[in-house]
Amino acid sequence: MNPLKGHQKGTEIRETSQLQNLKDLGSIMVDPDGIVTSCSVGNDLFIGYHPYELVGKSYARFFDQDDIAKGIPEHQLKLAKKQGKYESEDFLIKKDGSGIRTHVVISAMHDANNCLIGFSLAFGSTNDQVNIAEKLLQTSAQLRENEERYRLLIEGVKDYAIVMLSPEGIINSWNYGAERIIGYKAEEIIGRSFSKFYLQEAIDGGFPKYEITSALERGRFENEGWRVRKGGSVFWANVVITALYNADNEHIGFSKITRDLTQKVKNEELTKKNRELLKINTDLDNFIYSASHDLKAPVANLEGLMNILKRRIGDGIPSSETEILEMMDTSVHKLRSTINDLAEITKAQKGLEKKMSEITIEEVLEEVISDLDKMVAEAGAKIIKQIEVKTIYQVKGNLRTILYNLLTNAIKYRSSDRKLIVGIKSYCEDNCVVLVISDNGMGLSGHQLDKLFVMFRRFHSHVEGTGIGLYIIKRIIENSGGKIKAESQLGEGTVFKIYFPLHNDKPSTCKA
Repeated sequence: MNPLKGHQKGTEIRETSQLQNLKDLGSIMVDPDGIVTSCSVGNDLFIGYHPYELVGKSYARFFDQDDIAKGIPEHQLKLAKKQGKYESEDFLIKKDGSGIRTHVVISAMHDANNCLIGFSLAFGSTNDQVNIAEKLLQTSAQLRENEERYRLLIEGVKDYAIVMLSPEGIINSWNYGAERIIGYKAEEIIGRSFSKFYLQEAIDGGFPKYEITSALERGRFENEGWRVRKGGSVFWANVVITALYNADNEHIGFSKITRDLTQKVKNEELTKKNRELLKINTDLDNFIYSASHDLKAPVANLEGLMNILKRRIGDGIPSSETEILEMMDTSVHKLRSTINDLAEITKAQKGLEKKMSEITIEEVLEEVISDLDKMVAEAGAKIIKQIEVKTIYQVKGNLRTILYNLLTNAIKYRSSDRKLIVGIKSYCEDNCVVLVISDNGMGLSGHQLDKLFVMFRRFHSHVEGTGIGLYIIKRIIENSGGKIKAESQLGEGTVFKIYFPLHNDKPSTCKA
């Protein structure tokens, strides 16, 4: 929607009804230096200028050379500034060079901080009859009020670049939104062609001219495309150009409203990429599931055939052949482990679709410790618990997978130089429940730590493993909105910190 459309129409009707009561009456608005910023349709009647011909020009052009040399235009503005209002009878020069004696009322305009922002000038032929001065004063006051409302409306808009153009596409006005979006200040751009904002290929192709020609033919033209900011950067813009007419249905220029849609375009591109990534991930999961499922039967058959072969051969083969059989058996075992790990990745992904609930951390922890009872006893490990936050909102199976993997790793990669101590604690931090699992095991170097969560990455060969566990738990945690961090020192141990976000729709037991 054009935010100016209703306002412009209403302003034009009010000004026209006021001016129709006074024959040969004209009015203009000028800035503090006397440069015309707007003018009424009355100027067409006796001065001879169209409004667009005056905007951006000094109002001194209405005086003859002698008056200009004497500084009369500047003197009138100084008196109006000092007194608030100034009246006089002047001999003004029309566009065709002829003169006309007029009655002029100049009123100073101020903003809310009482700073001078310009002047309104209302003038009419002294051939008019009774009360011309009084009517001029009334019209001047009304025009000043309308102009102030219009100025505040346009200048207050910051999300739209609102620009007024001459019929030739020359910029006549510039609001704060235009400065914010495109970068130019009013004094840098007023008086220049609006094609300044277009790419060179668009200019070469005549697109700016096509826009205003289309707006003139249809009344309105809308388009989206790349535009150029000050400095040369580009942005994606929605542009609406509307043809403007005076009360006599004469074309006086265009309004051009521009919105910056760059962020919207970026969001749409990001959404598209996310959909593509989701499809890729889904296809990958489906492939992993199919591959692991389809390979299980052949591997099982291969293991069975290996066992049959061992029984038939018996103990009567040379040791060299026995080593080959053992190597084959090891390879089949590794293949089966890899397939099982791929299946675990698929399970982890499908587990994200399970319903979350409020679960007790210590209850799940005790189940995991019970399952690892034999490993804990053999390692002589001591487990120290400090559970401050009792519950979290999570899928129970996911929490079990996380705890099982981290405790298993702590036991596997313990140091031979000291008794294994594993610490498990929970607390609240920055709207998250933090679960910490620490150990005093072998630890990792900085280089190893950077690749800790990479699939199939292993750093110690003296214990059995595939390097899939940490990848799985990182995926589980991140896909449920959390994060995991690891800190480690080689020879000293490792600390894992898991951040589970609190859920606003569930009561929190976390005391910050």
